[in-house]
Amino acid sequence: MDEYTGHPLISTVFAPHAPDKVSNATLARVATLADELDAGIVIDLHESADKIAQSVAVHGARPIERLWQLGLLTPALNAVHMAHATAADVDLAQRTGIAISLGLQSNLECEHQLPPVASFVASGMRMGLGTGGGACRNQDVWGEMKVLALMMSSDYAAWDALAMATRGGAAVLGLDGDVGALESGKWADLCCVDLRGPATQPLSDPVTQLVFCGGRDIVSDVWVAGRQLVSDGELTRLDWPSVAARANAWAVRLKTGG
Repeated sequence: MDEYTGHPLISTVFAPHAPDKVSNATLARVATLADELDAGIVIDLHESADKIAQSVAVHGARPIERLWQLGLLTPALNAVHMAHATAADVDLAQRTGIAISLGLQSNLECEHQLPPVASFVASGMRMGLGTGGGACRNQDVWGEMKVLALMMSSDYAAWDALAMATRGGAAVLGLDGDVGALESGKWADLCCVDLRGPATQPLSDPVTQLVFCGGRDIVSDVWVAGRQLVSDGELTRLDWPSVAARANAWAVRLKTGG
């Protein structure tokens, strides 16, 4: 953490995978260390009904209640998924100030269950949007934005989904002071899109068409911390053929055990 403090591309958090994989003693230790080091915590929470039932059977409490008892429910906690959140869960999350990261397509694939987004929004909690699932799944934030916008009844659903994927994502990670919006003093993280293609024409409502009709194929240029990484659709600092070859070689080794 000390080595990468202030780095524009790297931040560190504690990331126990999920409550059912970690003992009470370890979770309590994580809470103590996160408080001492002013560090964030990211953990999968209420992703499946089975894990909730297991927690009740073993610990006598739902996972979010168990984390509260162990001192982890603070604004430093970023709860991922929350697909099976009850009204009481939402109330506890709101009172303790935790943030929530949604992974909607993963929820649909694994549990055929979507989280109560309307309740999250009404509570005023910090919310971000991310991707989840196995390595061969579609890690596409655009797809997440579309699902989220379809779930929201607001006339500004597309705007809200875009905000949750950008400004909201920075807020849930505690990085909104440095990234997430185009503001003076923040790192120059920029994405340019080409709206001239057939999917986004005729251009009548740019944000709505960006969210519902766009995809990563319309991204033309990308800057991260002021460094251009994509120019006219081409990677500028990455030897993609070499990276793809290494990834496929590892895929073969994982399948064959070689």
